[in-house]
Formats: sequence, C-alpha cells, structure tokens
Amino acid sequence: MQKGRSMIEMLGVLIIITVLTIGAMTGWQHTRQKMKIAETQNEIALIEQDISNLFAWARGYPEAVSMETLCKEEVFPSGCSSSNVAYHPFDRNVPGRPGTYEVEFDSGYLVIVLRYLPDMETCREIRSSIALEHYVGGECEGTNDTEVSLVLMFQ
Repeated sequence: MQKGRSMIEMLGVLIIITVLTIGAMTGWQHTRQKMKIAETQNEIALIEQDISNLFAWARGYPEAVSMETLCKEEVFPSGCSSSNVAYHPFDRNVPGRPGTYEVEFDSGYLVIVLRYLPDMETCREIRSSIALEHYVGGECEGTNDTEVSLVLMFQ
C-alpha cells in the first residue's frame, strides 16, 4: 500500500485554490474601484470648496481663471504637474490618456470636468452620489468607454 496523494487529489486542491484566488482578486478590484470613486467625490468637494473660498470676496465666480492660478493656489488635492495639469484618482485607467481635471467658469457657474474616466458606469456612480450645497447638476459624456467625461456644474 502506497502513502501519499493521488494526482486527482492534487488537481482538486489546485482547482479549489485557483477559484478562491480569482474570487479574492475580483473582490479586491471591486473594493479598489469603490475607493477611487469615494476619493474622487471627496476631491470634487474639496476643489469646489477651495474655489468658492478663493473667490468669496467677489460673491460669485469670475469670468475666467487659468489652471496656472488654480494650481498655484493649491486648489487640487492631488496637486498639479509642472505644466499645470491636475490629475484625478482615475488618471491611469486609460492607457495613453491620463485622467485630468479641467475647471471652467460659464455665466456665473463653476464647471468641473473630469476627463478620461474608465467607463460610463463609474461616471454615473460618481455623479449620482454628489450631494454638495452649490451643486446644480452633472452629465456624463462620451461616445465609448475610452473617452468618458463627467461635467459638473456648481452655482
């Protein structure tokens, strides 16, 4: 009588380990995505608050302000690059297209644009859970999942 495991038993153990590993990796990726969404929502709130504070003396938003000025005033929580580009938490999701913030002022509204989000579902999830005092509305734009942008308006 031989001692040890049969090949079938070893293959069974390997299959069980593989299934558990795949399940753990999927759960980790989902948790990481949720973390990035929460981080993005937090950054949007901080950006809106910092810009409102920056122009509180004017009792409204200016007609135009450069990204250079906003970067110099440290409005973006993640900071800016040397070329005055501010990146959001999803900045590495689309290869060759870093995710960036853009800030515009339009007829008394502050418009924050997040370029190159990973997909429409993520865009809608970020938009749907924004509950800020001056938030007017937002819209997900894009023709496919590689060029998704979120446009948010504040008054």
